[in-house]
Amino acid sequence: MHRSEKAVDTQICCDAIQLASLNKMARLFLYTNDTDFLPLIETLKVFGCNVSLIRLRNKDTNKKLAEESDSYHVMNESKILQAFAK
Repeated sequence: MHRSEKAVDTQICCDAIQLASLNKMARLFLYTNDTDFLPLIETLKVFGCNVSLIRLRNKDTNKKLAEESDSYHVMNESKILQAFAK
């Protein structure tokens, strides 16, 4: 089944808030530059979760996202591919 980008973003937010509310998530790593995730970051911090923002080395970063996150990591594309390789 194909989902739209907004549907996937909404599902990520719902899942993350649910896990945080049940104390089953201490940290969320977000690989995004989408400010639509700012409310999620703020909500997770209320639940005591840490949020780490990950960006590619050669991409601009949204300053507001970086400021609101607990940590900010710049990675090169090969490292990200290694982290998520099957």
